Amino acid sequence: MRPVKKPLLIPSGVVKAAGSAPGYPYALIIRLAGLPYAEVFAKSRKVFDANLKDWQRDVLPSLRRSNVRFFFIDGRTMSEVTF
Repeated sequence: MRPVKKPLLIPSGVVKAAGSAPGYPYALIIRLAGLPYAEVFAKSRKVFDANLKDWQRDVLPSLRRSNVRFFFIDGRTMSEVTF
């Protein structure tokens, strides 16, 4: 996971989806077909990284051909990332 070099504005639906998982400071939210989905979330960075690794193995290959944007939340900031 690395930051996007020229990020676009973060859609408001993604910001609202980030607020829908209170108590989970680490989250990966995707925007697929205009709709936000909270895919991976955890209370600690260590658990998040383990869950993200599983998600990358199981789900990410099926999203390769789709028009998807990925957003990472680390508790304080939200940034667009790429895989």
